[in-house]
Amino acid sequence: MDLILEKEKLIDHLVNLKMFYLLGKGEFYQIFCEESRSIMRLPPTANGESDINSIAYQNTLMRLNWDEAPIVKNVKFRINTNGFEFIRFSSLHGLSVLGNVTQKASNNFIRFETAKTIKDTGCVWYNLKQSVENGFKMSFALRFKRSATAGTKQNLSKMLSPKPGVPSRNSMGMDYANNSNIMTIESPFKIPSIGKEGTSHSTICIVIQNNREINSWKKNAPTSLKELSEYIAIKINLADNSAKAGNLIVSENCRSSISVTYCSKDKLFKQNQKENLPENRELKLGEVLFDNDTLNFAEGDMHLLRVVYDGNHLYVFKGEYSISGKLPELQPQEDRPCLKIPLKINQLLNLEMGRAYVGFVQDSYQGSFDIDILGWKMVGSNIYNSEDPWNGLTVDYSVKWPLNLLLSSQTMEKYSEIFRFLFPIR
Repeated sequence: MDLILEKEKLIDHLVNLKMFYLLGKGEFYQIFCEESRSIMRLPPTANGESDINSIAYQNTLMRLNWDEAPIVKNVKFRINTNGFEFIRFSSLHGLSVLGNVTQKASNNFIRFETAKTIKDTGCVWYNLKQSVENGFKMSFALRFKRSATAGTKQNLSKMLSPKPGVPSRNSMGMDYANNSNIMTIESPFKIPSIGKEGTSHSTICIVIQNNREINSWKKNAPTSLKELSEYIAIKINLADNSAKAGNLIVSENCRSSISVTYCSKDKLFKQNQKENLPENRELKLGEVLFDNDTLNFAEGDMHLLRVVYDGNHLYVFKGEYSISGKLPELQPQEDRPCLKIPLKINQLLNLEMGRAYVGFVQDSYQGSFDIDILGWKMVGSNIYNSEDPWNGLTVDYSVKWPLNLLLSSQTMEKYSEIFRFLFPIR
């Protein structure tokens, strides 16, 4: 305790946080606004962040005679882009990776290896909450690659879903985006039909949740949907019905599907009271199935997926992936969504200032395929003033060990959100 309070001067740092993040020093920000006015008259350029720090901030310090103060070494202004981008996974900085996920650094992707049991399933979470309430765009590339350790047709895949037997609801057919396949609101928490003996499922989910805190240094993150009681999940599934002849695997039929499901405490409680159903269950909002002769997640091929939420609807687009420096944008001919769901995220999840955690979670085990993720990008809409081009301006305050154990990246991100709310008012 003496180390933190006396030697590292924790109280002084807390005073600095109040001054910079909570605008506790009115004189500083009055001069800063004057010095940055000419820069902020136009939208930020590629040099906008550098101009704020090297011109506006430095001029403010000189006018206050703070340019020699030790505190200035800890502070830097940053333009937050409301998102993140992993062009390649050569580095996992900023991510929490648990379970059977391996980093293929030489090929710059991460792999969810086939899990033998539910305890072996894995996850990849971004460490900081993202703005999702007003809308976001997410894109990533994935590939289903047949696992060398996958079981034969006698080994059935176990889906990570509650036990069957829950009374079913009336199904409702919906035709999304003029797709010829019919999406159905099916029985909540009902295990999909396995079909022929030997069919296995390999499933990866994009999950939005605010139910469990993601803490990288504590290695604390949910590795399956069963660990969450409130979430929205976009499930990408490849069902395989293959026969094994000697050392060769003969693919009889692979069927792809995308579905959107959610689990919400308040919504489920009200629905359960009405229908007298068990409390813990999952509701399926919609699903689209891809046959082999239409859109499909053919094994071995890399596929580009894009998820778009506009505040009222959730769209899923599927395009072709080409190797390049960045995730390619969808081409005009690919701009027809393969799935469209009416959705209000803030009505299903308890958000924190419009934000929630996002990540990948494996939702099957004993499947036939490893799942590779190559590239991941997300951009969220600002929750305060989306018309202000400088709405991403925030403060970075850096501290070293052992103070970084108390003032963690998650804590500092909350301070940043408060600053972004207060600064435009100033």
